[in-house]
Amino acid sequence: MDAYRIRPGWLFWLICALTAPITIGVAPIALLLLIPKWPRAVDKDGFLMRNGQRIPWSERTNVMKFPFGRYEFIFGGTTVQFPTRYIADGKKIHAAICKHIGVSWKSG
Repeated sequence: MDAYRIRPGWLFWLICALTAPITIGVAPIALLLLIPKWPRAVDKDGFLMRNGQRIPWSERTNVMKFPFGRYEFIFGGTTVQFPTRYIADGKKIHAAICKHIGVSWKSG
């Protein structure tokens, strides 16, 4: 599995831009506060979180699928959020993760 850097994609920024005037800037700020919960990178060894914590694939206990292409990878007491639609190249990264861990879900 290749290493991927996780960053917000165009849909995330579009939602921020569209909700800014309606909510007087509150919604984009709230959305930006979600980014620290996303991983910084993913590679063959696991996730690298934005706080520097490395979470290896060997500790994965569950994967949960939610509507709108959101996934949560459970590693014991740690949950890694992966909102496929809001991450740049999210479908490509999601496919690589699924292939690596042996899960056959298609990104939505």
